[in-house]
Amino acid sequence: MRKLLLIVIAIICLCKQTIAADIGNIVFYGRGQPSLASQWNSVDKIKSSSGVNIYFPERKGNQDNDIKNYPLVIFMPTDSKRGFSYVDFGLSNTQIDLLAAAKLKIELRVEIPKVEELIAGGYTCESIGLSCTNIKDYDFKKNKSEWLSKVDIRFYIESSEINDSIDYTDDEKEYFKLEIPLEPLTSEWKEHSGKIEFENYYENSYFSNFVIRNFSALPIYLHIGNTIFLKDIIIPVLSNGSPAGGYTNYSWLLNGADTIGLGNMQIYEGDIEYKIALIFSAINKEDFAYYARIQKDTYGPPEAVSFTIRSFYVNHFKFKIDSFKEFNLTTDFVLDRNCKIPNEEEVNILIDVRSLVYSDSFQLMTNDITGYYLQAFTDKEHTKSELLKQSSDPSYVDNLISKVYFYSINLHCIYPTDLSSYTVVDYDPQSSDHCDISMHDHKDWKNKDYVWPAVINSVDTLYKIAINTIDDTDLKDESYLPDLFNTKEECEDGLKIIRYIFRNNKIRDNYSCENNNLKLDIDEKFTDNINEKFKDIFLPQINILNINQVPNINCTIFDNFNAENFSILKKLTIINNEKLNCKIPDILGSISTLQEINLKNNNFCEDIPSSLGQLKNLKILNLSNNNLTGVLPESLNKLENLKEIDISDNNISGDILFLKLDECNYSRTNICYKNSGIDFCTTGSDICKDDFSPENNINSSSINYQKPYTLFHIIVLFVLSLFLF
Repeated sequence: MRKLLLIVIAIICLCKQTIAADIGNIVFYGRGQPSLASQWNSVDKIKSSSGVNIYFPERKGNQDNDIKNYPLVIFMPTDSKRGFSYVDFGLSNTQIDLLAAAKLKIELRVEIPKVEELIAGGYTCESIGLSCTNIKDYDFKKNKSEWLSKVDIRFYIESSEINDSIDYTDDEKEYFKLEIPLEPLTSEWKEHSGKIEFENYYENSYFSNFVIRNFSALPIYLHIGNTIFLKDIIIPVLSNGSPAGGYTNYSWLLNGADTIGLGNMQIYEGDIEYKIALIFSAINKEDFAYYARIQKDTYGPPEAVSFTIRSFYVNHFKFKIDSFKEFNLTTDFVLDRNCKIPNEEEVNILIDVRSLVYSDSFQLMTNDITGYYLQAFTDKEHTKSELLKQSSDPSYVDNLISKVYFYSINLHCIYPTDLSSYTVVDYDPQSSDHCDISMHDHKDWKNKDYVWPAVINSVDTLYKIAINTIDDTDLKDESYLPDLFNTKEECEDGLKIIRYIFRNNKIRDNYSCENNNLKLDIDEKFTDNINEKFKDIFLPQINILNINQVPNINCTIFDNFNAENFSILKKLTIINNEKLNCKIPDILGSISTLQEINLKNNNFCEDIPSSLGQLKNLKILNLSNNNLTGVLPESLNKLENLKEIDISDNNISGDILFLKLDECNYSRTNICYKNSGIDFCTTGSDICKDDFSPENNINSSSINYQKPYTLFHIIVLFVLSLFLF
């Protein structure tokens, strides 16, 4: 078996997370992959309008080869109310700014749903705008140009920071949705390239969302192949013979290889420009390796790699993309492009990495690349036989040193347009095809099995549907909200719509969910006139309303209260508002769903309304520390579900409630109790001076309370009896 003298350089490079400019290309999707590339949100965080379905190729057993060229498929219906359906893919790494990309490259085609699907969805020739009367009879294959003219799918990059902000108007938010211009889509595969151009002030926010919208009058299956955001930068890995800034040297020796200048920077003795190089060499022994590494985030592949070297007695090179795949440049560059990598002279070699990546995008279209290995090696026996033709001294040949001077290695995120600085030497001067270092495209891969993604006519097999989060954040009004939230999940989904409804109002952040109950908290931070604004910020879906120490509140706020608006209100808390110096409104007694009322620490005055006795579901009543007067209403004895009452610190008189309560507080009032012999809650009350007990038919579950007869009652009854008889 031939022994190989290996000279390896492994440059492992990772991007910095802290500065978006340090991040290279960002892959969105690679053919055949079961999910989006890393750095993007997981499926459960994808946002879309209702009816959008996302399908990823699905591995079944050992079927990687069957699906590795399959596209991502998105079903996008129409939406007449909004005007478009949409799907919003966000980056999980929010420090990545898509505005830093210069262009988007994306493989696309569209497919019309089956006629049966269109009919089931209620689509007609008229609704789509087709020249037919019955969609069953329409020939979509024959009339391809007509229905394709109806397709209007647009691609955007957006900022969730701007979309979610209350500091921007709707028109401003629309302005900051940056559309990427692409050519019209067809039913044939085509790679589209769209420039990302923007005004300078876009840079104030991170644009980390890739959004697709269907403005068409017909539903569409959108097929997506390899998709990548490209940056117009060159990332140096090795510069002037030393690792670029931020990289660290690591070296190791294997099997005691003889080395010269390992890890040292030297100048080639024949170089009149005295350029510094990193030199690797060995004398016919085993191998050694060198790599530079920065331990931060990873990113996607560049379109090209260039390296400037001077090599001696090296007749093979290999290029390896991280641990994913190795390419023999003898076959994939030297022979395929008829390009020679000359020895004993300084050369600047440009490698078309994009073509290598697309040859196996299933593995290589990823944001997880940590390094690129450039391996120079010598077929010792072959080289020796060639050298012996020049010298008959075997010892001379055996002692020759294989060397590589490395001057620079660069990652080109976008393929260079000016190729004049790169070495172009024909490997076979007799060939009619000269050395070609241009970037190859789909048309150049026409005989390869990876030229285009597969054409998929159905997602019924080898696909899995992604049930994504429905987030109708573009909805315009509360008509999309249900009347009642039955689960916590329903409430949280509704909360997203509510926050969009109030997108230009600070009240949006005051709404929250407490299990399946929608809650609104208003406090001292609300400086607007709440009495006038209340009808604009209140939704009838509210279950819990808390108003605490609001500066501009007064009693006119209760003009907004009625049973219709508060049809499902369970808890009402209005506390610590000294400007509320009116009577407690009778209307509260008509909100039959109330379970808790807390009106403590205000300045409510006059009588407690007897209408509160109508609240059969009421469990807690707190009216403490107000200026209430009069007698505690007898009607409150009808509150069979009441468990707690606190009317302390009021000028209230009368008897305690004849109810079995868990807690009560009558402190600092004129409430008293009579010796009834029944265990009613009396906390804070005194024994009444008139020690007459309630009637014996009082029980703990239901009270039919009657005052004892007075002398006046006896006289009236006597007169009536005389009149009757």
